[in-house]
Amino acid sequence: MTLPLPEQERDAVGLELVGKVGAVLNALEQHGELTAAELAAATGEPLSSIYRLVRSLATIGWLD
Repeated sequence: MTLPLPEQERDAVGLELVGKVGAVLNALEQHGELTAAELAAATGEPLSSIYRLVRSLATIGWLD
C-alpha cells in the first residue's frame, strides 16, 4: 500500500511532468516530426519516458 504524497510533493511532481510535456512539445515545434529516440535526445529524457509521454499525449489528442 502506498501512502498519498503530501501536497507540496504532489505539486512538485506535477510541475516536473508539465515541464517534460513542455519539452516534448517544444522539440516537436522546433524540429517537426521526430522519432522517439530523437525526442529523447532533444529533451534529455529516457526513451522509456518518451514512449509513455507520447502515448499519453496521443491518448488525449495533443499528438497524432
